[in-house]
Amino acid sequence: ELAYALRNSAGEQVGSGRLPRPAAGTPLLLLVPASTLSSSGRYVLSVRDTASAEGTGTDYTFVVPTP
Repeated sequence: ELAYALRNSAGEQVGSGRLPRPAAGTPLLLLVPASTLSSSGRYVLSVRDTASAEGTGTDYTFVVPTP
């Protein structure tokens, strides 16, 4: 199982949850409602394996442009 958290540029958590780990070699698909990304700016998606004793994960940074 994987856990994820989505934070905006202010560091506020705007979304989180848990999902099954995809099979080896297949992509992780995470759909985020547009309302979650209600403002333009930088966001960070953190994903970690809940079975990992270290609790380490990976951060993915992306930008939502101004319309």
